[in-house]
Amino acid sequence: MIIKIGDKVSVNDRSLLGKEGVITDISIGVSKSDPAGELGANVKEYDTELDYLGSISYKTDSGENYWAYFSQIEEELDEFGQPIEDHQQMPAEEGWSI
Repeated sequence: MIIKIGDKVSVNDRSLLGKEGVITDISIGVSKSDPAGELGANVKEYDTELDYLGSISYKTDSGENYWAYFSQIEEELDEFGQPIEDHQQMPAEEGWSI
């Protein structure tokens, strides 16, 4: 999954419902001692399939700021809170577009 600053994502924060928010920062770790990427590079876009260490900062709809490791990102969401992958699987005649 490619994530970018401004994308809405769902995050597994180990709570029952998880959290959703808009990415405000993406940090890539450059050493094993810095798994969140606090000392690493800040980027505008990242492909999670590269499997680097790192984290995102995100803001919820209620204005709360959080951060999460890349491994905690579950999926990218559209403006309605629906997984983007679901849209690509819907037939065009159902009113969905790719």
